[in-house]
Amino acid sequence: MKSQTRNSLASVEAYFHGLFKSEKKKATCTGIADILPEVGSQNLNHMLSDSTLDAQALMDAVAVRASRFFENVLLAARDEVGLIIDEVGFKKKGKKSACVGRQWLGSIGKQDNGQVAVAAVLCCGELYSLVNQALFMPEDWADDAKRRKGAGIPKSLKFQTKPRMALDMIKKAIADKVRFGFVGFDALYGICFWLLDELDKLGVKFMGDIRTNTGIYLKDPKPSVPEWSGKGKRPKLLKANTKRTTTEAYCKGLKKKDWQLVAFREGTKGDMQAWFHCKTVWIWDEEKDYAQKYVLVIRKGLDDGDIKYSLTNDHHASLETNAFRQGQRYFVEKTFKEGKNQVGMGDYQVRSWDGFHRHMAICMLALNFLMEEKYALRPDLEFVTAEDIRSMIAFMLPSKRHTVEDMAEYIINKHDQYAAQVKSDRRRAKNKKVQT
Repeated sequence: MKSQTRNSLASVEAYFHGLFKSEKKKATCTGIADILPEVGSQNLNHMLSDSTLDAQALMDAVAVRASRFFENVLLAARDEVGLIIDEVGFKKKGKKSACVGRQWLGSIGKQDNGQVAVAAVLCCGELYSLVNQALFMPEDWADDAKRRKGAGIPKSLKFQTKPRMALDMIKKAIADKVRFGFVGFDALYGICFWLLDELDKLGVKFMGDIRTNTGIYLKDPKPSVPEWSGKGKRPKLLKANTKRTTTEAYCKGLKKKDWQLVAFREGTKGDMQAWFHCKTVWIWDEEKDYAQKYVLVIRKGLDDGDIKYSLTNDHHASLETNAFRQGQRYFVEKTFKEGKNQVGMGDYQVRSWDGFHRHMAICMLALNFLMEEKYALRPDLEFVTAEDIRSMIAFMLPSKRHTVEDMAEYIINKHDQYAAQVKSDRRRAKNKKVQT
C-alpha cells in the first residue's frame, strides 16, 4: 500500500512538472511521457484513472493555501478578495467522457459537444487562483445508469443545476474557512433570485450580473392579496402595490448628472474608467410574499457605451467599491485562459469522472504556483507574466532528448509506432469487410 502511495505521489509530481514542460495541446499522459525522462504514460494514466488520489482534498488544500496567501499578502494593503463563480467549457469528441454532451461552451461561444464545469476562483486584481471545480451533469446523464457506470460517476451524485452547484461551493468555502469579502457571478446565477436570497440569509455579500430586461421596482411593492370587492371570484394571488419597470427602461431615463466617472480596475495603459450609477431597487419573483431589497449597479463604457447591470446586497458599499467588485469578473476569464494556455487545463484525455477531477486538481495546484511566483517576482520584474514563469520552469526541468541522436531515435520510434498502428487498423478493417 505504501509502495502504491509513493508511486502515485511520484506520478503526481511528474504530471505537475509535465503541465509546465509540455507545449499547448500536448499536456496529455503520452505527451508528458514523451518529454520528461523516466516517466511512463501508463503510470500517469493510472494515477488519473485508478489511483487513490483524492481530487477534492487536493482542491481543498489549494483553496486554503490561496486563502492564506491573500490574507498575508493583502492584509496590509486592505484590498478585498472576491470569490468569483463561473463555468468553463471543454470541447470534446465522442459520447463516453463523463457528463459530455451538446451544451453551451463559453470558450467557443456556441453550443457544441463537450464538458462543462462550475468553477470558483479567488481573486484580487492581477492575483487569482482557481480553488474549486466540479463537472456539471446534464439531465440526460442523471438516469442513464449504463453511461454513469462506464464513466465512473458516483451513484450518490444527483442532478444539480449550476446555481445549486455554485451555492454548494460557496457554502463549502465558508465551512473550510476560505476568506473572501464578496461573491461575484454572471447573469446565469444573478437571475436566480432564490440564490440571491440564500446568500442574503448566509450574510454573504455578492455582486451578481443580471439581464438587460430584468424586472425591478423602485419602491417596495409590498405584495399582497387584493381585497375582495364582493363580486366575482375571491382573489388568491399576490399582486404588487407599485408599478414594475425594467433595468433597461430605468437606465434610459437617467440624465448625464446621474452618472459618475469611476476607475474600476487597473489596465495595461493605466486605470480603466467607466460611468457608474447606483440605485436601491426591489426584486419580486412572485413566489414569495415579500420583495428582496438590493442595490442596482449600472456601468456604461466610456467609448462604446456598452452597459452592464448588476445587483448587490451590500447597501453600505461606496460607488468605488461597487465598481471594483463588478470589475473583478474579468479575472476569472484570465484564470481559465492561463489554465488552458499555460498548464494544459483543457488537454486531458481521460474519460472518467475521477480522472477529470484529478487532472483539474493538479492544474489548480500549478495555477496557484504561477500566482505565487508572479507575486514573488514582481518587485524585480514588474510586468512578468504567467507565460514567462512557465517558460522558465520548462527550461529548468530535465528533458528526455539532449542530442541530435536522441531526437532522431524519438522520431524513428514514433514513426514505427504509428506505422504499426496503421497496419493494425487496416488489417482489422480488411477482416471486418471479409466477414461482412
